[in-house]
Amino acid sequence: MLSQYKLTPREYKNRFDVAVKYTDETYTLFAARLRNLLTYYLSSRDVKDFDSFRNLVISDRLKASLPQGPLNYVLSLEGQGWFDPDKVASLADIFVNNRGPSGSQKAPEVRP
Repeated sequence: MLSQYKLTPREYKNRFDVAVKYTDETYTLFAARLRNLLTYYLSSRDVKDFDSFRNLVISDRLKASLPQGPLNYVLSLEGQGWFDPDKVASLADIFVNNRGPSGSQKAPEVRP
């Protein structure tokens, strides 16, 4: 039952990114809250070492910069896991090269 109400990794990341210190919260408590959010996020993504952490941060930053079409494509293929930055970039390039940046079908090139 608890697993149904568990936050998604993306929600943990979002809460970490937008967290602000409450007026009645000390900086020590705020730091602890940030630490907990990041810990939950990393454990939900099964990150255990620095290289994995670095790749996850880069992958998340790359996905945050993608337009909606390529992002949806990457996320649909990722499923419950996550792709390393090279895979995210490759999939985004494949999507854009085949569909165009707006997501519409790309017209075939006509050469004289």
